[in-house]
Amino acid sequence: MSVECPVPGELPGDEVVDSKADGGVAAGAGGKEGAQGTAVRKTSLSSRGARALVPFSPYINAVNKAKEEPYSEKTPDGYFLMAQAETILTFDLIHEKIKSCREVPQTIGLYGNFRGGQRLRQAIAKMMQRTFMGVEVEPLHICISSGVTAVLDLFFFATCSAGEGCFIPAPYFPAFDNDMSIRNEVIPIPIQPRDTRSYIPTTVEMEEAFTAAQAKGIRPRVLLLTNPGNPLGTLYPEATLKELLLWAINHELHVLSDEIYANSKFGSSVSEFFWQNIGMFAAVSNDTQHALSVMLEDDKFVDSYVSENKRRLKVSYDLLTSAFEAAGMHYQPACAAMFCWLDLRSILALPTFEAERLLWREILDTCKIVITPGEACHYGEPGFFRVCYAAMPPEQLSVACDRLAAFWKKKVAERERGNGEEKGEEGEGTGKGGEGEKGAEDAAGSEAPSSRKRKAEGDPEDA
Repeated sequence: MSVECPVPGELPGDEVVDSKADGGVAAGAGGKEGAQGTAVRKTSLSSRGARALVPFSPYINAVNKAKEEPYSEKTPDGYFLMAQAETILTFDLIHEKIKSCREVPQTIGLYGNFRGGQRLRQAIAKMMQRTFMGVEVEPLHICISSGVTAVLDLFFFATCSAGEGCFIPAPYFPAFDNDMSIRNEVIPIPIQPRDTRSYIPTTVEMEEAFTAAQAKGIRPRVLLLTNPGNPLGTLYPEATLKELLLWAINHELHVLSDEIYANSKFGSSVSEFFWQNIGMFAAVSNDTQHALSVMLEDDKFVDSYVSENKRRLKVSYDLLTSAFEAAGMHYQPACAAMFCWLDLRSILALPTFEAERLLWREILDTCKIVITPGEACHYGEPGFFRVCYAAMPPEQLSVACDRLAAFWKKKVAERERGNGEEKGEEGEGTGKGGEGEKGAEDAAGSEAPSSRKRKAEGDPEDA
C-alpha cells in the first residue's frame, strides 16, 4: 500500500509532493492529520512503517547535536547532555570486568534458547534475589531480550490489541509512547496524580481514568509502573504498590513493573513456548550471554559494583542538589536512579507549554545544556524538567550546575525587575487617578503582579 507521511529526510527513490499543491493533508503517526502545505512523501511503507518515520522524541535533534559536540576542557563551547537515562559513573568497573569475561564459548555460532540461556537466567535470578528482590527468584520465570524496548514491544504484542490502552502514572519516561505504539498501536493513557508531593496516583484517580478511557471507546489492558521512577527518581511505598496491584487485579489488567534491570509480571505464568516463539525476534547473542553470565556469577564483583555504584550516584546527586539549593532552585528530592525533577515554573514567561518549550530552547542556546521538558514526560503542568546527572563525570557536572544556577539567577533577577517596573507604573496610575472607583481599580491591580508571581513559583511545600 502507499501512504503519505511527513518528510523528516529524503530517501532515495521516494517521490516527494507538496500536499498544498494537490489539496492533500499530511498524515502523521497514528493517522493524525498535519497542517496543509506540509511536504509529504508517497512511499510504499506499510501504515505501521509510516508511523516510525515520525521522530520518537521531540528533542532528539538536540540530543544528537550534543553527542556530536560534547563539552570538554578542550571544547568548552560543547554541550552537556542531561536528557538521557544513562550513567557513565561506573562504566570503568563494568568495562574492565567484561573484558575479562570475554571467553569465546563453543556455542557462539549456534542457535540458543530464545528465552535466554539457562546459565544467564540462573545468574540473573541469583543476582536479583541477593541484591534487591529479597525473595526467591526462579530462573524459569526469567526471559531475556535485547533491551527494555524489545521487552516492552514483545509484552504489548502479547497482551494488547491495536487501539487498547495502557495506564501510566505521569510524569513518565517519554519513550514509553514509542515502545508501545509504533508497532502495536497501543494507546498510552497518562494518569495525572493530584498529590504533587509524592506524584502517586490514588485508586480514586485510577478509577476516574478507567471510566474516562471507556467513555472514549478505549479498553484499558495494562497498568505500567516504573519503580524507581523515571523521571522522579523516587520509590513507591510497599503499601501503595499493593493497593495499585489489587486495583489492577480487580479490573483484570496486566501489570508491568519497570524496575530498571528487573521486569516482573503479576499473575500466573505463561507457557515457556510462548516466549520461545516471540523471543526469537529480539534474542541476545550467545557471546554476550556468556560474558554476562561469567560477570554476574562473580558474587564478589556484583557486591562491590552495587555498593560503588550507589556511592558514586550519591556523590553526583549531592553535587547537583547542593548547587540547586545554593541558587534557591526547587526540585523533587530523589532517593534512587539517576534523575532529578526540576521545578522552573517561577521563571516561565507564562504558565503554558509553549512557554516551557521556549524556556527549554533558551537553556539549550544559552547554557548548552540539553534537559528533558516535562511536556515530553506527559506531565500536566508546565515548568518542570528532568535532569539526568549521571551521564558525565562530577567535574563536568559541576560546570553544568554552575551554568544552570547562573541562568536561573539571571532569569529570577529579570523577573523581579519586571515586577518592580510594573508596580512602579501602577503606582503612577494610582497617583493620577486619586480616590474613588479609579483608585480601587489601581489598588487591585497593584496586587496582581505579586499574586501572579506566587502562582508561577508555586508553594515550595507543594513542589
